[in-house]
Amino acid sequence: MSKFTGKNERNEGLTMRDEKIQVHRKQGLHIRLAAALISTLQQHVSSSEELRSIWIEYNGRRAQIANLLAIVSLKIPTGGEFRLFTDQEEASPLIDVIQDFFSGREEEEDLETDQLLMESSVSMEAAMASMRHGVLVVNKENRITYVNSAAEELIGKTAAQLHFTKASETVPGSKIHQVLAAGTAEWNVRQEIGKNTIITNRSPIFYDGQIIGAVATFEDISSIESTSKELESVKLLQERLQLLIATIHDAIAFFDESGKLLVENRSFTLWTRQERKQPSALLKKAEWDQLKKNITLKKTYEGREGDFYVMKAHPVFLEGMFKGAVVSFIAEREMKDLMRELPEVTVMPDRREGDAAFQELRGRSAVLQETIVMAQKAAATDSTIFINGESGTGKELLAQGIHQASPRRMKPFVAINCASIPTNLLESELFGHERGSFTNAHRTHIGAFEQADCGTLFLDEISELAPEVQSKLLRVLQQREVVRVGGKDRIPINIRILSATNQPVEKLLQSGKFREDLFYRLYVVPLFLPPLRERKEDIPELAETYLRYFSALFQRPLQHISEEFLAGIQNRKWPGNIRELKNVMERVIALNETGYITAQDLPEELIREEKTMPKTLQEVEKEAIRQAAPYYASYNQLGKALGVTHKTIARKLKEYELEHLLGQKEQIHRAK
Repeated sequence: MSKFTGKNERNEGLTMRDEKIQVHRKQGLHIRLAAALISTLQQHVSSSEELRSIWIEYNGRRAQIANLLAIVSLKIPTGGEFRLFTDQEEASPLIDVIQDFFSGREEEEDLETDQLLMESSVSMEAAMASMRHGVLVVNKENRITYVNSAAEELIGKTAAQLHFTKASETVPGSKIHQVLAAGTAEWNVRQEIGKNTIITNRSPIFYDGQIIGAVATFEDISSIESTSKELESVKLLQERLQLLIATIHDAIAFFDESGKLLVENRSFTLWTRQERKQPSALLKKAEWDQLKKNITLKKTYEGREGDFYVMKAHPVFLEGMFKGAVVSFIAEREMKDLMRELPEVTVMPDRREGDAAFQELRGRSAVLQETIVMAQKAAATDSTIFINGESGTGKELLAQGIHQASPRRMKPFVAINCASIPTNLLESELFGHERGSFTNAHRTHIGAFEQADCGTLFLDEISELAPEVQSKLLRVLQQREVVRVGGKDRIPINIRILSATNQPVEKLLQSGKFREDLFYRLYVVPLFLPPLRERKEDIPELAETYLRYFSALFQRPLQHISEEFLAGIQNRKWPGNIRELKNVMERVIALNETGYITAQDLPEELIREEKTMPKTLQEVEKEAIRQAAPYYASYNQLGKALGVTHKTIARKLKEYELEHLLGQKEQIHRAK
């Protein structure tokens, strides 16, 4: 049903494919037809990325073949002829697939449905395109599938440059990958994109219980302040959001100044249904009069089932004018349960009061706190930091904490895992590349060093760097400038380097695979993150943290952990460290149906460990050395303390892989 002619052209060494196709479907190139076309193409490729080089052009407007909304927005009618072209020789077979698709037999169509779908999709695209706020949508792989014109302007790149690229690469600082990983929304976040300071909201997109992507909306603060009316709206929104954050676990609702319900969360909706209570009847006239006087209300409320609730009502004022109230409820029994479960707080005199930079590193053990104290002191400087610790101990969390506690905290934090990127791609990821510098280098790529300019670059698993990459990294550290792959320009950089490895430092140097001159460039301030087996006193707090997190994630009542269960998990050696503990807690909470976690919930592998024989003499010897080694700075001192020769203690430290502990607390004492 299509009419086309084809030709092959050669331009500057690249094979060009350029075709003309005429659409003879009754409703033209409507949304159902476009969706069928994309679905057909996806059957011929391993990834939608392979479709990026194929374009449709009609009436001077272009759209990539994989962009459904963009294709439909071209509004190609029946009889309309469009141009189909690509600049990639490997895409030629796909051009043939598209030709076959349009030349195939026309199937029976539901004209009314097609018309409705066409109108709806075109209207949606027009609405998104005309929004003053930037809109960016990614799929579950964090690849950009849609941007409107406002987003293009703020990001400084066209939709064609952004489409199907990874948001973490083309929009540095977007952090939308965190929303995909956590599955939770982030509201009213201040962010830097290029030279623009924006306010952004990010939210995951769910379908059939699974995350299929995420959407981010953002706006330049300067445009928000452009009119007084917009400023008033934003201030009011900020006030409401701040109150919402403060009471997020409660049933919560917003009312305007007349008592009309504006917004309610799901907990509030369920509560009013359960109590058969109209929201407008929750506050009496006299109580509204108090709110108008800027008086916060707090009272108890007895429910239909005899439960007692604490109700709080906070007045909202803007520039001296009463704008309404936020009302929240929480069950009294839940408050009592939370108070009982709160662990005792130990004040660490060496940590700054109110410093939340390292709050994700849970635990009060002395060995962890001493590492954090050193990290805090080093964070205030611009020194290069080297983090050593087993896999799963939280090295990236420590690096993020150092960045947040440093003067660079308002600038980018870029993390690269050197072990997860193939060697042939790692150099490009670190230093960037110029367009055309190698096969498939269709555009200029900004590397991690440039992305982290004025901020912090974290190189995890740095021991996996290939020798040629080590050599170039050393030059960058020495000269403080980077040259992209295939480029000539020297680009100055101002960054702080944090690096980490899970290998013992001694093995890293003895292996001969890592340059000593590069190592000593990085090993300025060494920090050690102890494995979980060496800070077992932190396990109960970590378990309680994951209990609260997964209970909220699975939308289950806050559960209770028995002492027997805690004793069981404290006996494990945790070879996977905190990452393994988190996985175990997720499994236990996901399978638990009683609301109480007991010894019966212990995984089989933990039960087997509990039933093992008492510690061997070798285990006792290793534990004695592990506890004593941090307090002595030499083999002689440690050997005398344990009653053996310095040669014996040196051999035992190496045998048990405890060399890194020797003199650790002495080092910390000198640092203080």
